[in-house]
Amino acid sequence: MGRHVMCSLEKIINENKKLADRYFVIFYIKPLSACPEVIRNRIIISKVRPPKLLSTIVFEVDNVEDKLLFLWALPPDIPQDDIAHEQDEDVIPETAEAVRESGANILY
Repeated sequence: MGRHVMCSLEKIINENKKLADRYFVIFYIKPLSACPEVIRNRIIISKVRPPKLLSTIVFEVDNVEDKLLFLWALPPDIPQDDIAHEQDEDVIPETAEAVRESGANILY
């Protein structure tokens, strides 16, 4: 999967060399519910810095300064202790808040 991410990133950078602005490349990775061994990979290009969401790998590309920055790679879930299991396990409050603030509609 790492090779796929890097090849896709290289292709995106080469196709967008003429952009004068900086932009963000977001890889959203999610296992298929029917077959967890298969991972779906979505690539999103945005001019706005995304919030930190689980299952994302994010790069910042700045063509003006000719820089590529690796911002983060977040796992699909966060290990929790026994106390955390007393809360709702489906929603992580910080992630839900980041989605609400971004105005994004995420359906899964």
